[in-house]
Amino acid sequence: MISNIIINRKIITFLLFFLFVPAVQAQSNNIYVDLGGTIRPVTHAASGALYGVTETLPTDINGLVAPLKPRMYTQPARSGSGFQQPIGAAIPVSQRLANTTAQVTIRLADILPGWPYRWSGWSNWSSQVRSVIADKRNSGRNNYYGYEIWNEPYGTWNSSNGNFNSTLWKPTYDLIRAQDPGARIIGPSTAWYHRSFIESLLRYCIPNNCLPDVIGWHELGGADYITANINDYRALERSLGISPRAISINEYSHGTHEYEGAPGISVPFIAKFERNQVESASISWWFTNLPGRLGSLLTPNNQRGGGWWLYKWYGDMTGNMVKVTPPNQNGHGLDAFASLDTGVGNASIVLGGDFTGTANVVISNVPASFGSTVNVIVEYVAWSDKDSPVNGPVTAAQSVFNVVNGSLSVPVTMFNSFYGYRVYISGRGGEAANKPLEVELETLNAQGSFSPFIVRSDSAASGGQYISWPNNANQVLASPSDNATGQVAIPFALSKTTNMSFSIRANMANADDDSFYYKLDSGAWMTLNNSVTDGWITLTPTIFSTLRAGDHTLFLLRREDGAWLDKVTLAASVGVVTLRSESFSSSSSVSSSSSSNRSLSSSTSSNRSVSSSTSSNRSSSSVSTGNGVSCSVGEISSWGSGFTASFTVRNNGSSAVNGWSVGLRFTGAISVVNSWNTTISGSGSSYTAANASYNANIGPGQSLSFGFQGSGSPGSVSCD
Repeated sequence: MISNIIINRKIITFLLFFLFVPAVQAQSNNIYVDLGGTIRPVTHAASGALYGVTETLPTDINGLVAPLKPRMYTQPARSGSGFQQPIGAAIPVSQRLANTTAQVTIRLADILPGWPYRWSGWSNWSSQVRSVIADKRNSGRNNYYGYEIWNEPYGTWNSSNGNFNSTLWKPTYDLIRAQDPGARIIGPSTAWYHRSFIESLLRYCIPNNCLPDVIGWHELGGADYITANINDYRALERSLGISPRAISINEYSHGTHEYEGAPGISVPFIAKFERNQVESASISWWFTNLPGRLGSLLTPNNQRGGGWWLYKWYGDMTGNMVKVTPPNQNGHGLDAFASLDTGVGNASIVLGGDFTGTANVVISNVPASFGSTVNVIVEYVAWSDKDSPVNGPVTAAQSVFNVVNGSLSVPVTMFNSFYGYRVYISGRGGEAANKPLEVELETLNAQGSFSPFIVRSDSAASGGQYISWPNNANQVLASPSDNATGQVAIPFALSKTTNMSFSIRANMANADDDSFYYKLDSGAWMTLNNSVTDGWITLTPTIFSTLRAGDHTLFLLRREDGAWLDKVTLAASVGVVTLRSESFSSSSSVSSSSSSNRSLSSSTSSNRSVSSSTSSNRSSSSVSTGNGVSCSVGEISSWGSGFTASFTVRNNGSSAVNGWSVGLRFTGAISVVNSWNTTISGSGSSYTAANASYNANIGPGQSLSFGFQGSGSPGSVSCD
């Protein structure tokens, strides 16, 4: 049964591609964000998934679902033996989602077996629909989005069953209205924007008083035609004299199903849904042997993938969605969606799409309350495939920008088209509206020294999870050591010299379980002890005074087993504190090399080859540059005639370094397009990289990273 579902839906998608092959269009690299152009309040409309939640998965609703602020999940009315789907019945799923923002669409067609659905007549159908309605109403919950009467009727409703409108739609519509008068009715949920089928239903429903409350269809061939389809539908409404209906795209995906949930693939969908005010949308579910993955945002083991973090950025948006103008309203290329919250003084802009190079994010109508300078943080989230976990976003650059006549422009290096990118702007130069750095400790579980810490679940913990050294006969690590296991590292950077508070959310139940060690950089280990708590509370072990601008690392180490550690918050009194990309693990992050030579090609665009290949043409070891400072080459990621290069400088001496510079050598001639965390001078095959204004100081044993985007062919790369 499941294989039949996949085969038939692939046929439908293939026909869609055959009929609608988009033209390849040249791309611009400008994204225009109008912070004064309010679209609507933030609703996270596109954060749902088809059968994305089951009766048991994801296992951690609080930690994996709630943070995404989901709008709606499409679920089968019934599941199990004799029904179309074996898992995910809407009513028990609604119970699991009761404490989240999500609502549930009840897909009535799934009460029938088979694909296409095996219709057995009105008597059986109406009896089962009545039963579903009764169970829904008896649940006492109101987190239901509505009833979807049928699914993909052009292909799953056989003409031998009778006329779709008069045999199924109208009688079922009337039954729902009689049994559950306040509920919304959704349809026709065609497999694509089937204009003639939708028009036929609407023309029938006008005189027969059965217009759907929510118009639904699927977008399973990519994001190319979303805007055109919605515009055409709105014109159809006007021509028929119908008031505007809410729109639900209750299944959406790229034509290449393996890209389901990829950050860079998802951005054009979300952007177009927000721009055109779609009310709800659900990611597809092509991999039917792996349910409960939120549309491949989670790995088969229910770990967070790159897509989860992209949708977490989306879930973090507050305030209003604002106007974004991409190079092409109808394409699958560079696009973005954005929010503004004047109450907390921030704007968030998320970019992605089939594009590599430098995107110029041109921002206008910056609120006067933000001040004449703003803090800008540029991040990216990696993705290699739908089954690989990703620990979280990486900070690529940070700076203070001047706001001139209410505007600024931020260049964003987009070096992999599967990745997602975010520009986060905090008002008033960050001095009065600075955002603390929050780190969920469970996200560090891939670091090499993490064990014997383990990750555990608790609905009261931030994000639903925490870490602990399992309680076993009151174990104690008597003396701290840099080489001890059960240790996590939090690398961060400060834009200015500042006082910084270190707070931690913890639950330490008794005097045998109430301590841990911590230290900053290469300093001495400190002990937090005798801190029994009554449940989860936030402790502030210390405030680091006059902490220099630049790179730092906070270390936490186990002391007594049974101490539950949840989330660390680092808050700077001035400037910005950001998480650095240094991972302290051989496997904790996904680099661009993991998606080398990946092609974004599909039948929608046969010549889309967008790869990010990581070169092996770098020096194999660190080189001393004098004064105890060494330099090493990181990743060199190339595409076409462009590339990005990253480097690390480290202070190997016993005293702080105040100011640094290194030489960069290439066997090919290059040009530097832009850089981060450094100032670069030179030409051809020889350049000098020096500190930026905020990272001149490197403490003993500490390191920092920098990089640049270039054009040309670098050849072999070294630094000295």
